[in-house]
Amino acid sequence: MKKFNEIFYSILVFSCLLFVTGCSTPEAEEEMMLNLESDLQTAHKDVNQSAKAKYYTADLSMLNNSGVSGTADLVLEGNELTVTIWASGVEAGEIHLQHIHGFAENNQNATCPPPSADGDDADNLVGFLEGKPFYGGVLLPLNPFPQPSDETFYFQETYTLEDASVTPLQNTTIVLHGMTVDGTYVTTLPVACGQIQPAQGNNR
Repeated sequence: MKKFNEIFYSILVFSCLLFVTGCSTPEAEEEMMLNLESDLQTAHKDVNQSAKAKYYTADLSMLNNSGVSGTADLVLEGNELTVTIWASGVEAGEIHLQHIHGFAENNQNATCPPPSADGDDADNLVGFLEGKPFYGGVLLPLNPFPQPSDETFYFQETYTLEDASVTPLQNTTIVLHGMTVDGTYVTTLPVACGQIQPAQGNNR
């Protein structure tokens, strides 16, 4: 919008100068107006593209036999990202960490870890660090982290993205964390994961 206003102001100034001086040739005036009209059309296109929202989804599948599953919807409009998550099978009264994970340094495609990602500790669980080679580091904490009163939660929050490390979103995953193991609640343990994908009819 700023660019559009600047170009529109330039047209007004130019028109005023032509009226006051009357010294430009018709050919020069026509060429200048064509150039300004082209810039104005470009500004309109840039404004429309920046305002167009992009839609994404993620199916959150269970990890570590947690019983947790869910869905996520994401809307990216300019640098504003709105994330909506529905989850079930979580532990009531416990804080569940949730993040967008990925590989900011090389745009490698993030994936959800398979059961075989479990290391040599023989606990039959894929820990946070064991899953990191698959889903990458934390790019965006989705806080405030939910602390549901029952086994389900609904979450929605809008974030202002300060840099491009979270995009392209289709290279990233959403991971939910938190499960009790042998009587101890492990806050960082991955319990559900989903790759972020463009929604059908994206840019609608």
